[in-house]
Amino acid sequence: MEVTHTFRGERISFVGVTPSFILSNKKGNYCAWSAQENFSAYCGLHQLIPQGKDWDLFKSIENIQLVDTKTTELINTFSGFVRKSGDATEIFHLSKLNSLFYDVENFHGEIALELDCRYIYDFSSEGRIYEIIHDGDYIVIHYQKFKEDGLINLDYDYFVIIRGFQDVDIKKEWVKKHYMYDKRRGQQGDRWIFDALRFKVKGNLNLVIGFGKTYTKAKEYCDYAYINREQMLSNTNNYYNNLLGKQQLSNKDRIFALRCAMKALDDVCIVRGQEFNLRGIFAGWPWFYQVWTRDEAISLGGLLTTGDYTFVKDVIMRQIIKIIEDGRIPNRHPHAGLGSADGVGWVFKRAGDLIDTLKRENLLGSILRDEQLITIKNQLKKSIDGLLKHHTRNGFAVNSINETWMDTTGTQNDVRDGARIEIQALRLSMYKLMVELCRMTNDKEMKTYKSLYRSLKKNIKTYFFKEGKLYDGLNDPAARPNIFLAYYICKDFLSNEEWHQAFDYALERLWISWGGLSTLDKEHPWFKEWHTGENNDSYHRGDSWFFVNNIAAWCLHDLDAEKYKQTVLKILHASMEDCLRHGFVGHCSEISSAAKMEAFGCWAQAWSASTLVELLMKIS
Repeated sequence: MEVTHTFRGERISFVGVTPSFILSNKKGNYCAWSAQENFSAYCGLHQLIPQGKDWDLFKSIENIQLVDTKTTELINTFSGFVRKSGDATEIFHLSKLNSLFYDVENFHGEIALELDCRYIYDFSSEGRIYEIIHDGDYIVIHYQKFKEDGLINLDYDYFVIIRGFQDVDIKKEWVKKHYMYDKRRGQQGDRWIFDALRFKVKGNLNLVIGFGKTYTKAKEYCDYAYINREQMLSNTNNYYNNLLGKQQLSNKDRIFALRCAMKALDDVCIVRGQEFNLRGIFAGWPWFYQVWTRDEAISLGGLLTTGDYTFVKDVIMRQIIKIIEDGRIPNRHPHAGLGSADGVGWVFKRAGDLIDTLKRENLLGSILRDEQLITIKNQLKKSIDGLLKHHTRNGFAVNSINETWMDTTGTQNDVRDGARIEIQALRLSMYKLMVELCRMTNDKEMKTYKSLYRSLKKNIKTYFFKEGKLYDGLNDPAARPNIFLAYYICKDFLSNEEWHQAFDYALERLWISWGGLSTLDKEHPWFKEWHTGENNDSYHRGDSWFFVNNIAAWCLHDLDAEKYKQTVLKILHASMEDCLRHGFVGHCSEISSAAKMEAFGCWAQAWSASTLVELLMKIS
């Protein structure tokens, strides 16, 4: 099947691999559909709904598609998506409000609309009731979910309202769906969904679909979109023209990959007032619809590269005020259970990056006010004090089990507790930033932080770098790609010659021929060649992470662009392939199996998109 990206009259096409598409509206809603049948129960139309201090996703439409046709091409227009079936065309746009535009051109036949109303993780089969009413110009769908089949205790209900149809049959049949992707991940692969409607089309059709928790709201969204359709579509198109029209690269594949990665990152940059009061970055679609401190901070790198300084500043200022007694920032907003040894370090790494960038471009005073700079310094001091007291041992930053980004327990004692290389680099970067902030503010405590910086720098080199190897952990020589994270974060503790040795040793053991790095030495007894799904055995013991690959290529290019040219290009090619023609077309996947390059895990991952933006801009 052909996959095409088009922007301002330019086009580029590929043969798609398991092609699907996803659209987001920057308010937390998303719709995702496959070229043909949905590959996952997480496809469909979803709305972000507040739940106390948290939020959840609610799914309504399972699928909407032409009956008895076969998709021949997916087209990414950046403001929307086009699904072609021969001469027939379906066009999808997701609005900033709770509405979806679904247009059909040059088709004679029926359109099927299927429903699977539920909160995203509610797979209960009991008490599901759909009421469908044809009310003049409207189709009104009222879903009720009871806690039991006796239909006594109502759990929740939901409304979907449709305008713009010509002729419709109400079908109302339960059908069983098979989700091959979910089954491979070790989840339930089957689910009964509701085959609700058949819209009859003679040429063209322009449907508007509103959705919400109440009839009044769903109808309001539907009517507003129906009346203001052209203006809303024009605004969306103008937004993406402004966002993506400024960057220029000489290579056509690269400029389209950059546009896709920038849009993919922008899609998970959520701006919600009212109930949420949130400006932040979701970790990814479909199931990482939360703000994870570590993921968000890493993902700020792409926004810094493309100049979105105000958003970066707002995220950093929101994060640093949350520092708790032990010096860390909670791992998630709102807070969740797992600890995070690296979230606070990444936040201050990005604070340092922002300050350096603004100084270089003479924008420091206009973007970051003096009082905000002082707040950063005070919160950094609070964090360092807490970390020294609670998370430091024998001069090293230490963490407990499952507190680094490699946060899954695997075979035997593979838990990465103790002193880890990227955690040392993050702590070193915090000391370095504190020295600079003291210098900028004439703070006499600068000597204290200089001493901490020099001591840790010496300790890392002495105890982690041995015989040309940079250890993953204190007394743990296992080859892992975290040394590339350490270079990217703060490379000061080794010379260029020593970094050459460390990278060469790691590449010999981690390199995958299709253009990535394994998360563990390929000769290690715990190494897993193929992705093992939700049991996590392969997650950090073999699977190749696109964000790590992109950072590794960035580091190799930074250290010695000529020597590592072919390695960098191989990684870049694989990440671009993933973005341009695999999985969710135009988005960047979370992981791939080591054995074969494939889109796996979450198919729209923020830090994968962000680091691809950084890599493309680095080598341009």
